[in-house]
Amino acid sequence: MEYLGTLLHRLDELFGPHWGTVAFTNLFAAVFIFWLVRVARHIASSEQARAVNYLLMLLGALLGWGGAMLFSPYGESDKGTFDHIGKLASVFLSGYLVSKIDRFIEATSFVDKAPVTETWIRAGLFTATALLALIFVVTNRMYFRP
Repeated sequence: MEYLGTLLHRLDELFGPHWGTVAFTNLFAAVFIFWLVRVARHIASSEQARAVNYLLMLLGALLGWGGAMLFSPYGESDKGTFDHIGKLASVFLSGYLVSKIDRFIEATSFVDKAPVTETWIRAGLFTATALLALIFVVTNRMYFRP
């Protein structure tokens, strides 16, 4: 029992007091990314479709990672910089992108008012990967601090 107490104390010293949360998040992130890659490969009808799925997942991960950086700055200098970047991004998103996204969704996601299944699955892959990256990066930035 003393060994376990020593081990837990050493883990706290090395990785901070929330090492269990970080380890749990990282483990489940690895499991989820494995299944997302498997789904992306399974639903692809060709090599090109598979590459598109992977590209969308990569873009989702990068978007989630960037969003996580905005939500979890390390210090006051990061917070000021990220606040400024966040304001610029919100102006772009609320202005130009929102005005164009409606037409894009209508043109690519529906044919004769019926949903295109492959497009919605790809949107799900993109969204799931973005959320996974967001949760992974925020958890590690917030709790993996000795």
